[in-house]
Amino acid sequence: MRDPIERSLSNYFYAYSYEEHRYRQLILDGRLSFEDFLILNSHEISNSQTYLLAGPYASETLRGTALENLANGFCAVGISELFDESLIYISKVLGWNPPFYLRKNVSHLDAELAGERRRLSALHREKSAGLLSDDFAVYEAARGRLVAWIDDQGNAFNRALEAFREIQLHLSKHEDHMIFDEYTFEQDDPLQIFLSPFIGSEPYRIVESYLKESLPVTRPPHNYVGYIDHSNDGFVSGWAINLSSGQPISVSVCDGDFELGNVVCGLVREDVAKAGYPRAEVGFSARIGLIADPKRISIYFESSKLRLRSNL
Repeated sequence: MRDPIERSLSNYFYAYSYEEHRYRQLILDGRLSFEDFLILNSHEISNSQTYLLAGPYASETLRGTALENLANGFCAVGISELFDESLIYISKVLGWNPPFYLRKNVSHLDAELAGERRRLSALHREKSAGLLSDDFAVYEAARGRLVAWIDDQGNAFNRALEAFREIQLHLSKHEDHMIFDEYTFEQDDPLQIFLSPFIGSEPYRIVESYLKESLPVTRPPHNYVGYIDHSNDGFVSGWAINLSSGQPISVSVCDGDFELGNVVCGLVREDVAKAGYPRAEVGFSARIGLIADPKRISIYFESSKLRLRSNL
């Protein structure tokens, strides 16, 4: 994630270097101020990170869903403002080798524009807090999770970070700061050539050794998918699966604020398996009674706040 104001500023000032920016001419002509840019009714700009993290299985609010996913749906969380720390954290959790990198497609502003960006950042940090309140709440939760993990790691993490940055300082001399017209990921960058002299060095061994140390086993994050797709004769049915688990899950069935009960998703749904999901035993059928209004029924994945989408 990224600080909401800095993310919006980056998007706004990218118009000065990227010719395909959708608002380039309006910004360059002075017809679209940063404040007007912020309040455009677009998920791409206002609270867009919350929108993306919430995904399709929304609870009552996008913020609540995003926070639920952040806490339980990801094995690691990173933020741009602590990029190196985030990269080591993610590498540690996923068991990667030392993750050295080169920066590309980075905007470089002249002194006047850079000063204007700093001024706008200070001006709108509090002024636009309400407009971006969801993104700020989710960002602070992500930052808090990362910082807490780093603090728990102690000196071992700090030593690995220092060694990592020592090599990155040398690699940064080879960075290409041009702005690209398109983004390609063909794994053809010459990072390996630049990195070769450092592989096996003392800083490299420090990072490598730290990343190889095992972490305590934790509960894997959830990755829910499912739908309500039928209602008839006092029953609602559908399917639900946690892609991070090989075991059937249960769903909670609610009529408004009243919980009717839980049901295990173990019925065979060959259509789900044919659609590419890992198994067919994911279906459920829940009794709601003839007097219940199916449109008032909500079904949640396990004990989470995430609701199944309905195809009814």
